[in-house]
Amino acid sequence: MNNFANLPESEKQAYYEFTADKKGLPEYIIEKDFWVCWSLKQLFLLSDIGENLIFKGGTSLSKAYQLIERFSEDIDISIDKKYLGFIEERDPEQVSSKKKQQALIKELAVECSEFVQNKLKNEIVSQFSKELKSVDVNWYIEIDPSDVDRQTLLFYYPTLSKPTTDSYIRPAVKIELGARGAGNPFNICNISPFIKEDITDANLTSSIEIKTLSAERTFWEKATILHMYANWPENKPLPLRQSRHFFDFYKLIKSNIKQIAARDLSLLENVVEHKKIYFRAGWANYDDARKGSLNLIPSSEMLKAFENDYRLMKEMFYGEPVSWDEIISQIKNFETEFNIL
Repeated sequence: MNNFANLPESEKQAYYEFTADKKGLPEYIIEKDFWVCWSLKQLFLLSDIGENLIFKGGTSLSKAYQLIERFSEDIDISIDKKYLGFIEERDPEQVSSKKKQQALIKELAVECSEFVQNKLKNEIVSQFSKELKSVDVNWYIEIDPSDVDRQTLLFYYPTLSKPTTDSYIRPAVKIELGARGAGNPFNICNISPFIKEDITDANLTSSIEIKTLSAERTFWEKATILHMYANWPENKPLPLRQSRHFFDFYKLIKSNIKQIAARDLSLLENVVEHKKIYFRAGWANYDDARKGSLNLIPSSEMLKAFENDYRLMKEMFYGEPVSWDEIISQIKNFETEFNIL
């Protein structure tokens, strides 16, 4: 992939145009998909750090498992808390006191933030600089100013195509990092950019192998996110760009992962216990996220807000997107089926 990244602009543009036309997608999506995959490769190649990372979230469902058909522009990465020194008596899961547990989680957040802003950011800039030696177009990496936890990086890649001003797609790869995520179970998955399908020269681009959280765990991670929104307080502002979780879960329940995950109730229990420790919120009612009481549908007012956001996502889908009504209908059916059977 480094060879492609360093091609002259005109050659890269030709590949973007060809693949965009073939897939029926805008060129800027094809371009960003390449930089998403390239960024993943560089992250996992980082000396010492790379082996302590795990790829997860919606982008893993599309790029690693091919389970969803939407463009995923962000990279969600978990840092092994052990790498940051949170082992034994500093491991939040190993202490019995809730007060001590929450204190350790706060320490973990602070140290992860410092690590991301300093050592990790510096190493990423160094790695990217080394591999983009022939790229004249300006690129840069910054801390995402919208992330209050200061654990997210934005990679403004050397873009050749611009999204429209009202585009849902941003010309930057958002690298969301954190040390509160679970790392098991996982698989080693092959990931490749769209353009690989149209490049015959193997020296230009290739697949990469990435340690990736299992789709089964992501199934229950998504389910508990929906359960959280189903219990969301009316006076609490909704975060932006969250309708993707409903689409992703819809695609998961339409896949074979549904049967595999639904049989693994111990994994659901593990996800719930993990969230009760690391993402504590009494109003989320995580104890009810189990067979018999799982709640996946929020209030009608919230559904309207999510639907409006979903409409804005249309450019992120391959082909005609499934209707919002169909998504909610299928999720309701799964909720009923899971709770009764």
